[in-house]
Amino acid sequence: MLSLVQGQLLLTQGDFVQAEEGFGAAYKQAEGQQEPQLAAEALAGMARVKLSQGELDAASTMFTEARRRFQLLESTDGEGAAVLGIAQVLIGQERWDEAVQRCEEALTRFNQSDNLIGQADTMLSSGLAHRGDGTLEEAATDFEQALKLYQQQQQPLGEADTRYERAGIFLVQGNLAEAREEFSRAIALVEQVMRTMSIPQQWRTFLRQYAELYAQQAITLVRLQQDAQALTQAQSFADIAGRDAITQQIKAYEETVPTSGEEMTEDEIRENKELVKRLGQLRKKLR
Repeated sequence: MLSLVQGQLLLTQGDFVQAEEGFGAAYKQAEGQQEPQLAAEALAGMARVKLSQGELDAASTMFTEARRRFQLLESTDGEGAAVLGIAQVLIGQERWDEAVQRCEEALTRFNQSDNLIGQADTMLSSGLAHRGDGTLEEAATDFEQALKLYQQQQQPLGEADTRYERAGIFLVQGNLAEAREEFSRAIALVEQVMRTMSIPQQWRTFLRQYAELYAQQAITLVRLQQDAQALTQAQSFADIAGRDAITQQIKAYEETVPTSGEEMTEDEIRENKELVKRLGQLRKKLR
């Protein structure tokens, strides 16, 4: 069904309003033509849009209903996708243990249907849940499995998302150089997909979804004393998607950097104040 395909494409591009309209049209058409499989798929699509917009309660309701419909249809793949959606809602709600359990359920379904992309999506989500509950070793293992599956299936955006999350673990471990490399690889994959889009406005909408990725790379470069490279990277984003999204991300990070406290040494306080200053300079230089 064309509306279903269009909805998924628009969701990938980050055009959530049009994606919701596409899935909604597909749902109405499928219901009218009594196509229960397509209706369930459209409902799951609408749920993914709600999830992307942070409307977790609405997404949960829709994923739950989609799962019920897929169960009636005995659609193993469909049920796996719906359960994974529920897991992603739980991650958004920081209900880590429940999310891990749902990921295990989804993985069982995708294993049964031999859906390798579904397995990759599930391992990525499982990694997020494990990282949330503090089990970084399990998270790293999950991300490694997701990465291999995405590469095997030639899914650049899935690989980019996974590399971004792997970089986050390297940052927690204080391994800035490894984090920088993962961020760089993720950005290259995102831009590879972006260049397949023919309309400049699509580039802007698509890239805005990755403001945090570009901001984290710029911040990491500044922390590595590579301020000029950080500016080049951040400006490449701003030239396409505008400066506001990335400067907001950098400013938010600045506000988390401690610059006082009894537990901090004088050197740590001085270094952090200098970092905040240089990040502020980076923001101001962006055009």
